[in-house]
Amino acid sequence: MDRLYGNVKEGHHSKWIDEAIYANDIGHDVESDNTVYALAGHAGLKVNTKRSCRAAALFLGLLCLLLLAGLVALVFLYTRDNSNWKTERVHLQTSLAEEKDQLNKTLALQSQEKWIYFRRSFYYVSSTRKPWNESRWDCRQKDADLEFVRRWKTRMWIGLSDTEKEGTWTWVDGSPLGSQSYWAKSEPNDAKGVEDCAEIHSYDEQQSWNDAPCQNEKDWICERRVK
Repeated sequence: MDRLYGNVKEGHHSKWIDEAIYANDIGHDVESDNTVYALAGHAGLKVNTKRSCRAAALFLGLLCLLLLAGLVALVFLYTRDNSNWKTERVHLQTSLAEEKDQLNKTLALQSQEKWIYFRRSFYYVSSTRKPWNESRWDCRQKDADLEFVRRWKTRMWIGLSDTEKEGTWTWVDGSPLGSQSYWAKSEPNDAKGVEDCAEIHSYDEQQSWNDAPCQNEKDWICERRVK
């Protein structure tokens, strides 16, 4: 009986040990599986973290490129505007210098003898008589040209001739006479075929012009316009 009880007790103990070992093995397997899952999750977290870092780095790189491009554009615009401003300033200074020089010339010319200022022009009245060509040459030496004043009480040359083409009267600046003229009655008549220069020969404002031989000596008036 004791032997039988002992065998039963021993068998029961062995069974308990086997169950404990089995449970321990199962627990160990579960723990191992949990460890594997944990390691796998950690590895996945690292992969996701690396991907996020790469995306952030790419975004920051693109942002830096955009900022750099904007900075370059701003520098270019500033340089261009600054260059344009300097160019405009130089042009303005040049224009002011030219205006100043012209004003000085005008004042100097006005102070000279025999120059008369009238309606933005200076007029020089000759004190001698010369042929038409010489009269014009004298005016051009004074940086002026032949002109006329209607009510001048003496015969004098005006800057009008048809020396280039007979019958086609032009002013000394090359412009045609046009429809407005002050020829005396029956003038110009090109008497004897030698009258190619115009003069003032009467006091009539409407009919004061006459054509005359260019080699005749007469008074003249130079005009210099203020620019």
